[in-house]
Amino acid sequence: MTEPVRFSLSDSGEVKCSLTLKRFYPPDIKIRWSAGESQTKIMDSQPAQSADGEIFDVTSVCTLPRPLCFPVYVTWEHQSVKEPPSIILNPSDLPWHPQIEELNSPDLKLNTESKIQVRISGYFPEDPTVEWCKMGMETDRFLAVDNNKYRTEISEHQRQSDNTYSCTASLLFTPTLPEDQRSEFICRVQHPCMEQYIERRIGPLQIT
Repeated sequence: MTEPVRFSLSDSGEVKCSLTLKRFYPPDIKIRWSAGESQTKIMDSQPAQSADGEIFDVTSVCTLPRPLCFPVYVTWEHQSVKEPPSIILNPSDLPWHPQIEELNSPDLKLNTESKIQVRISGYFPEDPTVEWCKMGMETDRFLAVDNNKYRTEISEHQRQSDNTYSCTASLLFTPTLPEDQRSEFICRVQHPCMEQYIERRIGPLQIT
């Protein structure tokens, strides 16, 4: 019986993968970890085993090298199976998905530089991408913001007590009329751990 691969983050920022195989016999088993399309070997493991009568369990722990390289393959060989079973791990299998708070903005004043911000936390590795989109009175759909008017920033990634990261994404601009009156903005965040982006929305905004 195979348990799902478990992941943990060390204090040094290393990803550890743990695979547990249960209830097999005889005890001889070989577990191999490899990474990348070329399946470069990370380690061969013949880990400690615990016996329960005539049945054996085994846990293999692998530390992934940095920079992270996917897919990661774990394969085991045992005389009870003809073809070595394997599990393929992709970035989306990592459990540290970004958590995104609601967008916030102070009062927006005409011809005064303003910002819309959002806090992003709980992610690893430290490489989220952020896209800002706007829907104004002149259009009925969201379009990427004009880089000539809107400036985007992402603060330095701050390491948290659980070894994940947090940052603040900002959209800076000087509101003008009528372009920004009652406009709406979306912040879209993508991360290697996620197959789909997540987004937050604010508006319609009032320019004073």
